[in-house]
Amino acid sequence: MTSGTANFALTAFEAAIVGANNGANPPPKTNGFRVINWDGVALDGTDFGGVATVINNGKVVGISLNRFQERGVFFEEIYAVSGAASPTDQSTFSTVNPNVANLFPAFSPVETFAMFNDNTIGLSFVLAAAHTTTPAPAATRGFGAIFRNVRLANMTSIEYFNGVRSLGKFFVANGTQGQLHRHCSGKK
Repeated sequence: MTSGTANFALTAFEAAIVGANNGANPPPKTNGFRVINWDGVALDGTDFGGVATVINNGKVVGISLNRFQERGVFFEEIYAVSGAASPTDQSTFSTVNPNVANLFPAFSPVETFAMFNDNTIGLSFVLAAAHTTTPAPAATRGFGAIFRNVRLANMTSIEYFNGVRSLGKFFVANGTQGQLHRHCSGKK
């Protein structure tokens, strides 16, 4: 992230976790953190060795379930990453749904992540390993997420699980159209 309150929140969260950004460098490390950066996803069908699903060439793709396995995350479904509609319109996803123009502008240059025709995103923390290997379950000592355009109170949440047992459900504060919100759970 490059500026604003989202960048401030990310920087504070990284400082609380302690250590360096381990990036996409397996194996698991005893300290530090890993960041998923949507801006690294190519939107032209060449991403991740060409396994991305092109939805709107150069604008929106669906990423592979194991796209960020080297960073310790495995997705339950194919999710979308979108870039800006044009150099003068930084809206994301508006090329596939004009009704969302200006609702989801990227807060880092220039891409945003979302689900398809759903209101949930499921992911598992896995041991950071090559995406060509079978994902192995892992735990995490901290997790942070940035939400955009949360308009209804007590509707948007993160729920943490250990297997099938819920460890807690936490609601994201609502705000104004397009506003950023963050949710961070640090090590205890």
